[in-house]
Amino acid sequence: MSLTYRYVYFHRGDNEWLANPANCNDEGWDEAWDMLKDGCTHHIEISEELYNNQEYGEIPEWIDVTIKDEGVLPLKLARNLVNSIDGATSINFLYSKYIEVVVSPEWGGMNRVCLEVGTQGSAWVLFSAKHAGEEVEVNISEQLRHALGE
Repeated sequence: MSLTYRYVYFHRGDNEWLANPANCNDEGWDEAWDMLKDGCTHHIEISEELYNNQEYGEIPEWIDVTIKDEGVLPLKLARNLVNSIDGATSINFLYSKYIEVVVSPEWGGMNRVCLEVGTQGSAWVLFSAKHAGEEVEVNISEQLRHALGE
């Protein structure tokens, strides 16, 4: 079954406050989470590991990453392969058919999507803005481990 996570940036708006489970008894925390979900039916990951290659570049409001069913075995093989080749650091899948990436509408669309499977179970999705030189990286390592049943 395909696995989708929605990634939102830790340092945007109230996300830092919402990411702290200790706040769950504070007034308004549940309502704020409901606003963040806003019709999102899949897992929401509040992450600090979203990066823009431009010094003052923006991060999309949200990024949905889906690992498709047919991608589980090839991605597992890629991870094992990169760990077995001396000196290898990653394997890249350009325009990968194994993942689907959707970004929030204010971003204006994407031009290129790349999935990078690295050593020690790391995985990153990189995508570029449609009308700019900006590129955003999202750490999806935990999502990949979940998709592989680990």
